[in-house]
Amino acid sequence: MKRLSAVLVLALVCSAFAQFPEQVAMKRHRVLRGWLVTVRAAESNYKTKYGVYGDLAALRRAHLLDSLVFESDKPTESVRDTNLVPESTNFEVTASGDGKHYQVSISEEPTAMLTIYVWGNEISEGSSLGDVHLPFVPWDATPT
Repeated sequence: MKRLSAVLVLALVCSAFAQFPEQVAMKRHRVLRGWLVTVRAAESNYKTKYGVYGDLAALRRAHLLDSLVFESDKPTESVRDTNLVPESTNFEVTASGDGKHYQVSISEEPTAMLTIYVWGNEISEGSSLGDVHLPFVPWDATPT
């Protein structure tokens, strides 16, 4: 009976650790989607005020992205506040030359095995959450 209990406890612990990277990835994915919503709202406000869409610098000059804090260095804390944009995050907002269109692209690579990506423009938005893959480890195929 003790052995069965130990096996069950071990199975539960292993299951919890296996879900941990996925849970972290989903949390970060929600954060990036929140940033995308913030940028899209800022673009709407910018266009209402100036008649055209703006790039990242224009939105920041207009103080429409003040809720986001763009860090100049990589954060040292393991848990980040949702409004802190690490320097390692690819955060791009571009506007067309005539200001009639814009594109937002936000991506992170929290690990070498995972990429989180969200994008949007004045019409639509989308996202991608890369799968967590274990690195390939070759094995010796020679029989023993």
